[in-house]
Amino acid sequence: MELPEKMTFRDAYRSVLSVIMVALGLFILNNLTRGYFSIPGLLLGVSLLLFGIYRLYFVWLYFRRR
Repeated sequence: MELPEKMTFRDAYRSVLSVIMVALGLFILNNLTRGYFSIPGLLLGVSLLLFGIYRLYFVWLYFRRR
C-alpha cells in the first residue's frame, strides 16, 4: 500500500484527538486516586487511555514508514 505524500487534515485531526484521549484518560485516572473513585470512572479512564494509545500507535507507524 502506498502512503500519501503528506498528512491530510483528517489524519492530523485524528492524531490530535488521540493525544486528547490519552490526556483525558490520565486525568480521570488521576482523579480516581484522589478520592473520587467509581467503577464507571475507572472503566472510562482506562478505556480512553488504552484506545488513545492504540490510535497513537498507528500514527507512529505512519511516520516510521515515511
